[in-house]
Amino acid sequence: MKSLRADAGVLRVGQESMLMQVSKEQVMPLAGMRAIVRGDSETARTCARQLRFLGAETSGESQAPSQLAAEIVVSDPLDSNPLRCQVSWAAHPDDHRIVDEFTAQAVCGVMHVNGRKTGRPTPLGVEYCGIVAGIAATQAILAGLFARRRGIPIHEASTSVAHATLMTLSQYLGAATADDAKVMDIQPGGPPFRSADGVLFHPEFTSGGAWADFWLSLGASGRAASAGWRAWSLLPVTATAALPDELVACMARHTLSELRQVATSVGASICPVRTLADRAADIGLASGKPIPAPWMITAVGALPRPAPPRNAVGDSLPLAGLQVVDITRRIQGPLSGRQLSLLGAAVCHVEPVGGDPFRDVPPAVGDCGVIVHSFVDGKEVVEFDLRDPAHRPGLRELTDAADVFLHNWAPGKAEGLQLTAADLRSTNPDLLYAVASGWGGQLGARPPAGIEWVVQAHTGVGQALLPPDSPPGYSLMTPVDAIGAMINAQAILAALLVRQADGRICDVESSLLTASTVLTTTELERAAAGLPQLPGPCVDIEDLPVTTDLATLGDDPYLAGCTSWNGCLTVSAPWSFSTG
Repeated sequence: MKSLRADAGVLRVGQESMLMQVSKEQVMPLAGMRAIVRGDSETARTCARQLRFLGAETSGESQAPSQLAAEIVVSDPLDSNPLRCQVSWAAHPDDHRIVDEFTAQAVCGVMHVNGRKTGRPTPLGVEYCGIVAGIAATQAILAGLFARRRGIPIHEASTSVAHATLMTLSQYLGAATADDAKVMDIQPGGPPFRSADGVLFHPEFTSGGAWADFWLSLGASGRAASAGWRAWSLLPVTATAALPDELVACMARHTLSELRQVATSVGASICPVRTLADRAADIGLASGKPIPAPWMITAVGALPRPAPPRNAVGDSLPLAGLQVVDITRRIQGPLSGRQLSLLGAAVCHVEPVGGDPFRDVPPAVGDCGVIVHSFVDGKEVVEFDLRDPAHRPGLRELTDAADVFLHNWAPGKAEGLQLTAADLRSTNPDLLYAVASGWGGQLGARPPAGIEWVVQAHTGVGQALLPPDSPPGYSLMTPVDAIGAMINAQAILAALLVRQADGRICDVESSLLTASTVLTTTELERAAAGLPQLPGPCVDIEDLPVTTDLATLGDDPYLAGCTSWNGCLTVSAPWSFSTG
């Protein structure tokens, strides 16, 4: 990564003493700003809630302009011109299919993917598309304000419910159009499973070895275990995992305690399925505690002056000229880095020597599994052995030139690698240090695996995602990962705005745990108040334009601006910005 900062007048190596220490404090990047949020939609409500978390004063109007899910106008006391953000339902003005939450779920493929577990299109029980569009709108506002501080005269931003939703389905679109898409034998089925004492649970395995040892300990045949691993390993790209009956029966013969004991001995984990009321009690909602902000943005120091503009000549993308080092795996972290790349940052994705193990998970584009290909598109990829001292200088050369360092390591790993915020700021004092974690330190020093479906099981998300009359369980989509990625990128944008505005340097952390709260805010508040779950959507699936083949979305003329082809369907930037 070539440094674009050497002549920008910013602190460089050897000047760490110039970073003034400040008391650690939670930052309100939009303090002093006012926002009018128009629209009676979940998009408007989500955006308004997040703007308040960021410190803005908000007021609402129930009516948004025609064809819009929301319109937001932000007044900045440092700029005489307000910043406007419009969120349309459809991505194309002539697309009259997408007019609300459930037509968005139908057309964009959410119902199809969510329904793979049962074999029929199934809507999510929350207003998922509206929520992700509200987050995307807040991202656009933060990016626009940051760009203004850098001298890029953005006056309007826009996104759509459809485009934001497609961004969260990136790996499914890639898998449906990959070279060997037919390797996916999508059959109904999957977790949760029920133990001998009647407890629903989700099992999670960190490796194929842990999987094999678990079933061997339970007395399952090697043939059944091998067949099951194929389906289980594809879960992140298929949203289904039909295991052989033998494996399901093996688990059903053991109590939860016995299963946990076996899982612990082989490095796996077992998580019981909890309820929304359990999660509301964790937060303390019934005792009056509010829903917390979905991120921690903490000021840890300050430059002696705000950073000067660092624009790329002739480029109006908000993050043009900024550099990001992304050392993340799976979905949450890589998708966060992908969004920063789509906003103009130069993102360097660091993988272990030999490549990210998920490169070997089919289906693939060339020799790269789509779960990696979908999220490293547009990034520079380098390989380092982080535990090899010989590789340290090369990595530190990258971090010394970076504006943002992003990882999603388990607790304690950064310390073991000597790659903490303090370590990296010793030679790059104005570095923004960001963490996309599973649990945000809320479940102790040895939490369970911070994986989508473990988080869904622990937080009761499934109760909200499934219709009230459904059997207990959860979705096998990755909505928590997707929202976790979006709020992480959002927090990074907020911290960059703070650094540009007044020189304060921030640590950022968001988690899948807090992402689950964003997804279920309304449902958690009802559970805390002892109110029943809201009735399921009153929609007849037969009357909706349900997409049942994701590959056809690439040929949809109304979605042409949302995707491009790079060996498979990839999703383009869901925001646009107008300057002048």
